[in-house]
Amino acid sequence: MKKLLLGLILSSLLLTGCNQNNENASSSQDNNSSVEQTLEVTDKEMTLTLNFWNSDDRLNYSSLEKTGIYTGEVDENGLPSGHGRFDTENSEGLPWYYDGEFSNGSFNGIGKCVWEKQEGVRENDYIEYGNYKDGLFVPTKSQLLMHLGQPDMNFGEFSVSDKSIAFIDSHENLFPTYTESDLQELESYVDRTIEYKHLMKAPDKYLENIIEIKDAIIYQIFENDLCGHTVTSILAGNLNGDYYTIYFDRSLELYQGDSISFLGLPIASSWFENVSGGVTNNFVVYGCSIF
Repeated sequence: MKKLLLGLILSSLLLTGCNQNNENASSSQDNNSSVEQTLEVTDKEMTLTLNFWNSDDRLNYSSLEKTGIYTGEVDENGLPSGHGRFDTENSEGLPWYYDGEFSNGSFNGIGKCVWEKQEGVRENDYIEYGNYKDGLFVPTKSQLLMHLGQPDMNFGEFSVSDKSIAFIDSHENLFPTYTESDLQELESYVDRTIEYKHLMKAPDKYLENIIEIKDAIIYQIFENDLCGHTVTSILAGNLNGDYYTIYFDRSLELYQGDSISFLGLPIASSWFENVSGGVTNNFVVYGCSIF
């Protein structure tokens, strides 16, 4: 009987040891697999095929091969995959870089292309931050507005708050409106009691309200093709000295000197240097509808 019990105990210990060895081996394999999936390179020269908006036609794009230096994660084939940075230069020899998400050996996901300020070339950094697809900058509605808020873009620099970004991302169909159902939805957010003086005093209070502006005179208006969008930028004001910068993500049949009434989302206060050498304060609005 003692021999039988001893045999059972030894068998149990052997089985336990085998199970532990199997578990350890399995865990080791999992760890090795995890390590193998995260590969990185540093300062590696690569040639990537990327899509770019045409410089003379920003509604269409072309594919180009760019050679540069890559640092970041790669897949099993050595192609950029995950997060990384690619430094290169344009046809004129001016440097720029992309920092963000990669897949399939190209810019795919959230990232930014940066052309740093250079004396005699540009006074400020020029940045394209947002969604990328196969190298092409394809901004959302909110990312497009953020892009327009950079220095040297039309009527003064401005920032877009997280609250504004969240509202725009949740209501992209309102920027601008095209259908009757969109107009009905837009109307549910309109607060006609909000005036210019309210916006300039406490702008953060009204970032989720649509405002109505009537009978403003257009002082300047520009239409630009940008990143697959046609953007209309308007500087308008009234006799009270209230100035608005309005951005519409569409082409408009409006001209300097016309009167404009519109609905839009208040974004931020801004300013720019005027022709008299002074400063003109204005409030930035993302346009929804003209009436």
